[in-house]
Parts: sequence; structure tokens; C-alpha cells
Amino acid sequence: MADTKPKQTAIMTPDITLRRLPDRWSLPIESARITQFLIDHALAIRFQIDVQRTILRIENAFYLYTGDVPQPVDLSKKTEVSSVLMLYNLAVTDFSIRDNGRLEVAIGEEYRLLVDPHPEQTAWQILADNGLRVACMPHGQLSITRAQS
Repeated sequence: MADTKPKQTAIMTPDITLRRLPDRWSLPIESARITQFLIDHALAIRFQIDVQRTILRIENAFYLYTGDVPQPVDLSKKTEVSSVLMLYNLAVTDFSIRDNGRLEVAIGEEYRLLVDPHPEQTAWQILADNGLRVACMPHGQLSITRAQS
């Protein structure tokens, strides 16, 4: 049987490096602060460090952890989505993408966003100013591309 797992490589640029670690991908934007939210049928969070901006777009339900306590966030429920606003101006401490498509973002000293893959649609996307685009496609398949300048 042929290996159907897609080949994945690291994207290296002066502005952002998507690093391959043994058990995950790492987007090293530590100390980038959350500067903006956009809420429609999805939730977009803008992280900024100096002039470099990275946008995380979450398109399905996810979890917001405070310490070890998970709080589900359903994007169709405004009261749940509004709980994320407390993250404004906090800094990223870790931004990891697991091989199974799970996204884990540690923010400040006590918060984490956890987004699992969806079986039928894109669960999340990362868009960076330098053209880097990472998306979690159905069933956790990762799409990693970079627009040519």
C-alpha cells in the first residue's frame, strides 16, 4: 500500500519560521500580542509583534482553558465567544500545531486555546503577512503553503 501521508517541510523566512519539532510544528511568535478580534461565522484573532502580523482564524467550536479548566466555545453562541475577549493584549507563550491537526496556543500565564480538527471542514487557518498560510483541512490534514512574492 502506498504511503498517502502528505510530505511537509518547514517554511523559512526572515520574518517567520515554521519549525518542525519531533512531535509538532512550532510557529515561533512568542511575545506577539493579541491586538484584534473579528467575529463573524468564525473567530479571527490577530497577533502582532513589531510590524509582523499573524492572523489565526478559528472556524469551529474550540476550548479556552484557564489553567486546567476547559471552557467550550461554540461560535454560534455570542456569550461563549465573548469570553475570548479577555485575551486582548496578552502575549503568546507557545504556538504549536500537532501532526493530527490539533492547534494549541498558550497565551499569557494561564490561558490556552485548543482547536481540534473537524471531520468535514477546515477547522482553523493561520495567515501571516509574509504569505505563510497553514490550514487544518478535514480529518486533521495540514496544508502548509507560502505565497510567492
